[in-house]
Amino acid sequence: MSAFLGPIHHIMYGRIQLAAARQQDLLDFVQQRLSPGQGESLQAAWTLRHALPAGELEELIGDFPIHGWLQRQLEAQLESEAQLWALLADRPERLRMVATHLRQHGLRLGEALLSEDGGRATDARRWLQAVDFSLLEGMPCDHLSQVVAAGEKAYIVRRDILAHGRHWTRAGLAEDTALQLHNAWMEGLMDALPSARFTRSEISVDGQRLFDDRLSLARTEA
Repeated sequence: MSAFLGPIHHIMYGRIQLAAARQQDLLDFVQQRLSPGQGESLQAAWTLRHALPAGELEELIGDFPIHGWLQRQLEAQLESEAQLWALLADRPERLRMVATHLRQHGLRLGEALLSEDGGRATDARRWLQAVDFSLLEGMPCDHLSQVVAAGEKAYIVRRDILAHGRHWTRAGLAEDTALQLHNAWMEGLMDALPSARFTRSEISVDGQRLFDDRLSLARTEA
């Protein structure tokens, strides 16, 4: 093996696997609502060309440089999901359907994260870490998100979501559509938190469009 596989590499691959599973979940959901012929046409128009191979990460990477291998898998999944969204959310009614399902997917993930560690529901820092481990934004060195403020009951994360714009453009996915679907999944994830308030707002920093994710947890009496 070319280099040591540390925890960060397994975390990154976990994010990649989650993105791939989210695509398959959405595809399965839509196909259940189509006729057999329509389902076959959909599968033909979009296939899991970037399906992740089965096996342990150490075996999959082999002698390839770790960073480059993970980067290729990450880019492939971002491109694949953009293609799927462009294919499925091409009309207003289908966009609403896809957004609703992505929100439900996010909710299910959030509930799973809380079942793993119930303390995340009352500790913003622990929830922030769980969310960070679930998002496929980019490699850590890309710095596409920055924690602006973090405490036990609140945090703000500034995200460069539009850095994915090149994938959307290649897939023919409108920016507004991509942002709506991205927001829907994140809102679903946050819906799992009881007594929490989540907002995502667009800001401009030196002419760059960024997004602030703000979470506030209800304070409990001591």
